[in-house]
Amino acid sequence: RRHSGAERIPGGFGQGALFGAAAFRRAVPSGGEADRAGLRRQQPGPRHFSRPDSGHPLGEGENMEQRADIALVMLDVDGTLLDTPQTGPVLGRVMERGVQVGLASGRNYAHLMSQMGHLGLNGPMVCNNGASVLYQEALLYSSTLDADALRFAFQLAKELKCLVEYSSVHDIFIYQAPGYEGPAFAAADKGPYLILLSGDAASFARVLDTPVAKITFGVDTREKAARIREALATWNRSAPQPVTISASFWFAIEVTAQGVSKGRGLQMA
Repeated sequence: RRHSGAERIPGGFGQGALFGAAAFRRAVPSGGEADRAGLRRQQPGPRHFSRPDSGHPLGEGENMEQRADIALVMLDVDGTLLDTPQTGPVLGRVMERGVQVGLASGRNYAHLMSQMGHLGLNGPMVCNNGASVLYQEALLYSSTLDADALRFAFQLAKELKCLVEYSSVHDIFIYQAPGYEGPAFAAADKGPYLILLSGDAASFARVLDTPVAKITFGVDTREKAARIREALATWNRSAPQPVTISASFWFAIEVTAQGVSKGRGLQMA
C-alpha cells in the first residue's frame, strides 16, 4: 500500500526482553494472582521453565517434555528465542505432546507472526509489551493510547530531536526528527512494515486514525533519555488518561496505557 506522506519499508525499532519463558500448568489451584496464572519468571534460556508449585526450574533434574500438567509455554523473542537456535526442535517435541507454544514480546503482530510461522508454533501472541494479545489472527485483547498521549509524544520528539515510533497491532509509524543521530530502525528480513512520517500535520493525522498500542522513543544520548523520562513523568501527573512508562534499554523508552505489561498480557492469553 502507498500512503500520502508515508512510505512502507521492512524493519522494526522496538525491542523488549523482560523474561525468558513462562510455563502454565493445566490444573491451577486457588490462591494469589501468580498462582492463578501459573506463572513464574526465569532467566532467559529455552530450558528454564518453572513448576508453579516448586522453586526450581524444569531442566535441572526434571525434563519439561515429560511433564503432563503443562498446557502452555510462552517465550520472549529478543535476547531469548533469537539467541537460541536449538530451541526449535525442543519446542517441536513439546507441541507433539499437546502443549501450545506462543510468543510474548515488545514487537508487533507482523513480526511475531513471522517468527511463529518460521518455528511452526501454535499458541497465542502477546504483542506490544502486552497491549495486544492475539490467537492466530483473532484479536483477543487490546489496550490503546489516547490522542493526547500521541500528540504529546510527537511534540516531544520534535523538541528533543529524537525518533518516535507508534505501534498498532499490525503497523508501525515512525517519525525521525531532524538532528536525530541514532539508528532509524533495526532492519529485519521478515518484520513488520514501517510507515515513515514527515513532520507535518497531514502525515501525523494517520497516527490519530490508528489504534496505537505502544509508543517508543529512540534516543541517541543518555541526556535525551533522562529529559524524555522527566517530561513524560510531568505530563503524566495531569494527563486525562495516565500511561505506563518503561524502558527495554536506555535508548528505547516505551509508553503504554496504564496497567499494561507482558504479565498482564499472559493472563489475558
